[in-house]
Amino acid sequence: MAHDEVSARVASIVESAERAAQGLRERAEARSRERIAEADRAAENRVQAAEEEAEEILHTARSQAEAARNEAVSAVGALHSEAERAREEAQQLAQRVRDEAQEEAEGVRAAALEATERVRAQADEAAEQIASSARSHAEQLVSEAAAERERSASMSCWTSRRSPQVGQR
Repeated sequence: MAHDEVSARVASIVESAERAAQGLRERAEARSRERIAEADRAAENRVQAAEEEAEEILHTARSQAEAARNEAVSAVGALHSEAERAREEAQQLAQRVRDEAQEEAEGVRAAALEATERVRAQADEAAEQIASSARSHAEQLVSEAAAERERSASMSCWTSRRSPQVGQR
């Protein structure tokens, strides 16, 4: 009996050990399931946090892109305005330069006309003086020629009156 008792005892110990092992296995599996579930929840939380962060980054990037686009549009508008202002200033300057050049040309033309009139008047005056001087000189020459003719005529008369007397001597 002792052997049967020992066998029964060994069987009871083995059975107890198997039950304990089964309990340990079940507890280990339950802990594993809990840990897996916890890991799944943690992973899900991390994924959700990453998605939220990605959404926030995307929102920030979109906001920055919109701000950059608005700034670029504003800068382009400012550049267009500046270019238009510069073009208008250039047109005004060109018109002012044209007007000043026109005024200067008119002044030069008026001065040239005045100078031409002065030169013409001086030339007319000089021509009149030359003509007057030439007339005076011509009149003097005519007078001198007439006087010379008279003197020649009177000499001729004197010599013709004297010629016969010269022969008589």
